[in-house]
Formats: sequence, structure tokens, C-alpha cells
Amino acid sequence: AVNVLNDTRYANLSATSNLGNAYRGVLFSNDYTVLYMFPGDKRDGTNTGSAAFTTYTIYNKVTKIAQNAFYGNSRLQTVNFPAGLVEIEAGAFQNSVLTSVHFPANLETVGENAFVGCDKITTVTCDALTPPTGVLFDNVVYETAKLNIPEGTEDAYKATPGWSQFFGIIPTAVKDINISADDANAPAYNLQGQRVDANAKGIVIKNGKKVLVK
Repeated sequence: AVNVLNDTRYANLSATSNLGNAYRGVLFSNDYTVLYMFPGDKRDGTNTGSAAFTTYTIYNKVTKIAQNAFYGNSRLQTVNFPAGLVEIEAGAFQNSVLTSVHFPANLETVGENAFVGCDKITTVTCDALTPPTGVLFDNVVYETAKLNIPEGTEDAYKATPGWSQFFGIIPTAVKDINISADDANAPAYNLQGQRVDANAKGIVIKNGKKVLVK
């Protein structure tokens, strides 16, 4: 069985005034709007299950994920956020093994280092028309992950710290990128400034512009 009292993070929460009971091993506030702690030894969707699982769907009343709630989790690759989520506090997913992140449209702020150390992330999707503030990922995520955002928001995301570092920003509604003849015949360079084969696929630099070659 999962016992949140055995988790070292519990000591930092014990004085929280609205701390509620654990539901299936996950600690929430009394009104279930704050997820305080997802225990590191939780195995599946029940209190007593033993099967390993990689996906967790957060209860739909949650609007805030508390500091260090999923810190260092070594099992979860995907966490499904509720539509009403507004805030993710500092260190919430730090040093976890997430492989994808999908932020809902209502998310406004992300705390310091909430996703630092999550170097396995390959896809980041954000449905918010206004980029949430405070987002920060590892350099390897910025260099290799795909970012999917709503159509028409590219300029806003490119101008927002934490989002502007992504090399490949792909608007959700964009299917193809047209390349002019001059671009097609120009020498190609990778994002590290090294010349690559003319038939190289992916994001390359031609004529001083980043283009996507499929």
C-alpha cells in the first residue's frame, strides 16, 4: 500500500492549513483544487496495486499543482492535466522522466525549475493563446523537442522567455512550409552552424533563415 507519511516531502506539507486526505495515495487539498503530492512509490491507479504504470490523469477539479508534487518521479512518462489548471509551482516535475507535456489553455504560470531535469521530453504542446510565464526546460529539450502551439501565436511565444529558446516552433494548424527556389538551392547548415548535405531533413538554415525540410 502507498503511505504518504513515508514520503520525505510530507514533512514540508504537514503545516498546510487546507491539507486534505490522500485519495488513492495522492495527496490533495480539502476541496481537491490543489494536488500536493504524488508519492514516488505509487504503482498504479489504486492504493494497493503493484503494476507499474506510466500515465496519470489528474483529477478534473485541480487548478494548482503544488511545489515538488511529482519531484523525481521515475515512472510517469505522461501526466494529463485538467482543463482548469492555472498554476504549476516550483519543482513540481523536476528530475522526472516525462516524455511529453501538454499544457491546457487556462495555464498562466509555471514555477521555478518545475521542468528542469526532465531531459527525456520530446514533445511540448501548449493550448494557451497567451504563453504561460515562468516556463523553463533543459537545453536538450529546447534543441530537440517539438513545440506545438495555437495558430497565430508564434510571435507571442517567440517573444516570451522560456518559450523563445525552442528551435522548432510548429503552429498546430500548419501542415507544410513552402521553400522558395533560392532557399532550396542554397547551402544548408544545421542549428550548430555546421554545413550539412543538401538533402538533409528537419530544421536547417538556408540563406540565413530557418526552414523545415521534409
